[in-house]
Order: sequence, then C-alpha cells, then structure tokens
Amino acid sequence: MFRIHNRDDYVHTFRAFEFFSKVAIIETTVCGRAIEETCLATPRIPALQTVELRLVAVVGGFYEYEDNWMPLPFLFSSGTDGVIIIEERKVRI
Repeated sequence: MFRIHNRDDYVHTFRAFEFFSKVAIIETTVCGRAIEETCLATPRIPALQTVELRLVAVVGGFYEYEDNWMPLPFLFSSGTDGVIIIEERKVRI
C-alpha cells in the first residue's frame, strides 16, 4: 500500500513518472472511494484528503518525485522533493 496524504488546504499533484512506469497499480482510492483508473502518471490529491494505491513493484530502484501545488503542474517544476526506494528481495525456494 502506498499512501499519500495532503495536509494542505489546496490540491497537490504527485509527479513520479519513472516510478509509475515501474509499478502495476491494482487499485486506487481517493478520499476513501475506489476509482476505475489504474494508469496514473500524476495523481491529484484533494485538499486535506488521502490517495491510496495498492500496487506491485515490477523493478527495484530509486525513483525521484515532485510534490507540486501549482494548478498547471506540467508547465512548472521546482525540482525533486524526495525519493521513493523499492528494494528487491530474493526469494529462496
């Protein structure tokens, strides 16, 4: 489960293009309600709400993300805000 909580009074856009290209999203809920779309590139998190993603990581690695509050997030970038780390685990049989 990957949970993003917006504690501000305005919408945020979570941008992590490479991360979302390396995971399979099984289910997405916004404000506690499931939505049909599972191909996300930039989830919008409503003010004071939470987005939850049930996902399966396809490839381990370090993935940068941006937290953007601007209304036109594709036009502006303030740079990387953090890193998502997916660790690969070896399964022994």
